[in-house]
Amino acid sequence: MKIGLPGSFAVYSDRKTITPKDTKAFTITFTKDDTFSATTDCNNASGKYVSKDGKISFKDAAVTLKYCADSQESDFMSLLNESESYLFTSKGELVLNLAKDSGTVVFK
Repeated sequence: MKIGLPGSFAVYSDRKTITPKDTKAFTITFTKDDTFSATTDCNNASGKYVSKDGKISFKDAAVTLKYCADSQESDFMSLLNESESYLFTSKGELVLNLAKDSGTVVFK
């Protein structure tokens, strides 16, 4: 399943919003063998995920090493690493809830 990001990555509990400069650049794909791949505005990433009973964690992420000025890749990867649980909205959007109720990431 491939899911692209909407206009904002995350809304933190302190109301800070991270908005991608290029919403089509950031995607994530989950496979049945518990691996994921992602694209960012600079590099590609892949790794493993564990998902059970609404909980999710990302592990062993590897990212290609191309340098891009003003990339938001580190924000994106940090949000994946901070993800703790997930749900799907009635519109089919994936919502990742960040640890310690610090915010959410919405994928459309």
